[in-house]
Amino acid sequence: MASLRPAIRALAARRSMSTAQVSGVTPASSVQEQIWKPDHAKQNMAIYHKSGMACAVLTPLALAVPNLPCDVVLSVLFPMHAYVGLHACVSDYVPNNLKGAMRGLVLAATGVTMVGMQVVNFKGDGMTRSTLKLWSKPEANK
Repeated sequence: MASLRPAIRALAARRSMSTAQVSGVTPASSVQEQIWKPDHAKQNMAIYHKSGMACAVLTPLALAVPNLPCDVVLSVLFPMHAYVGLHACVSDYVPNNLKGAMRGLVLAATGVTMVGMQVVNFKGDGMTRSTLKLWSKPEANK
């Protein structure tokens, strides 16, 4: 028990930190800063991790029982999860003089992807049915 005490104290110290003590974008920051640097925001990284878990649960469910509500939720979750993750890649690997352009490219690509997925959902077969067609046998021409 004595060997656990330092670890428990360290955990308690981390849990007691408020977002004001953590560097980066906070909920009090401007919306522009929260959108432009989502990988710096503690709350966005929490959403990133939770969206990954939601995708892991909803994807098999949607493939087993294709339906519009799952398609719509997944067509928002996938791009938003990728949006935060790609901004982390930009922060880590892109040279400083190109970061602004790359962040803009990620934002534009995410918007186009979300719109495209919704078009497939509402005007086409839906995301999951379209995905399942990739593995189905082609229909015979009549």
